[in-house]
Amino acid sequence: MTEHTTTYHTAHIWERGHRPSNEDSLAIMDVMSGRQHIFLAVAADGIGGMAEGGYASAYVTGQLRASFEDYLKRNGHVSLQDLGRLFSRTLYNCHLYLLDYGIRHAIHTGTTVSILCFIGRRGIALQVGDSHLYRIGHRIRQIGHDHIDPNGHLTECIGSGKYHRKSIIKLRINKRDTLILCTDGFYRLGLAMLKGFAELHHNSSKSISEDMYKRLSYISDYAYRHGEHDNMTAIALRVS
Repeated sequence: MTEHTTTYHTAHIWERGHRPSNEDSLAIMDVMSGRQHIFLAVAADGIGGMAEGGYASAYVTGQLRASFEDYLKRNGHVSLQDLGRLFSRTLYNCHLYLLDYGIRHAIHTGTTVSILCFIGRRGIALQVGDSHLYRIGHRIRQIGHDHIDPNGHLTECIGSGKYHRKSIIKLRINKRDTLILCTDGFYRLGLAMLKGFAELHHNSSKSISEDMYKRLSYISDYAYRHGEHDNMTAIALRVS
């Protein structure tokens, strides 16, 4: 199967919930570069216990998108290895900038971030903090791991503390798999309901995105009805 015949089906939600503002940020890009079909998704969650979490998440998301666009303009052929290095370097630069921003404004700020990028059916993922990536097929499996201590406190984020080199996770998506990129407001009460994505059957390309959006919305509504108050972001991806 050649790369340019891949079709990405996506759906997303971005909810403020019961918070005064939405400090989550997201980016979704589905682009052609020559004969390569490339997909990028980013979900970032500004840390509520710190100042200007919304600014931090929006800044990191914007920088990842800008560096990705600039890379595509400068390169005729795109490789996942290069993109992994690009995202790692961008996160490091964002970390330094937000540290300096905090010093200049006498605040502490930070954000979690999860990145998912595919060329055809092969992809990579990076994660900092406690935003999650799930693969849903015969079972629900989390890709990567949280950066939290036994008390549930974050041990890593972008913008505060010490920066650690990020592991790049290699992925291959199967036809019947669904990938979910989400912040903690989404999965905290809705995790068990993710298995519903494995039960979705589609008769057309249009129905794939519509059905995924309905499932995301159902989970978010359920979580808010049962006590969730946090901002909520989720991106769903299937490939055909």
